[in-house]
Amino acid sequence: DLFTPQTTVNEQPLWDLFGSGQYLAERTKMEQLKSANPTWIPSADLVDKLQDAEAREAMRIAYNTGNWTQVIAIAQTQNSILVCTDIEALWQLGEAFARVHNYARSFDVYKYVLVNCADPTERLSTMQKATALLPQPGIDSLVLLGRPQPDGTSEFADISFDKLRSDLAATKSRAVRDEQAG
Repeated sequence: DLFTPQTTVNEQPLWDLFGSGQYLAERTKMEQLKSANPTWIPSADLVDKLQDAEAREAMRIAYNTGNWTQVIAIAQTQNSILVCTDIEALWQLGEAFARVHNYARSFDVYKYVLVNCADPTERLSTMQKATALLPQPGIDSLVLLGRPQPDGTSEFADISFDKLRSDLAATKSRAVRDEQAG
């Protein structure tokens, strides 16, 4: 608009605060710049990235305190953080759904990772997390999403037996305890 006064605000100090994880200081600085330059609007890229970073931080705090419903609420509000490049957010959401016994939604999150994300280490970690949280039918279904390896086996061939192994170990441990107590 030719008739709207233009302002030239250097956003670099805001990006510097963002880069160092000082989100509250960045919000404060944005408000100061808006007050000093009433026609200035921060770039959409800066605003979007700041909102995502704040959501990730809030989600991490909720996750660390075991506030599963809050983890889910944050993810639903700021679903732009639910991408392969932010695998931690996906893992936190998958666990949160499992912890509130919504196994179908937990399965969906883990399936999303296995269908859409390429990093082999993250895929294996996703399966390990799912194995610890999901019922066996969900694990069995996720194992089928394993990619073939050069030797023809699935990348998750060993995972399918992990839960069985841990169940057998727990049974054996209980039997030993019972025998010692008996």
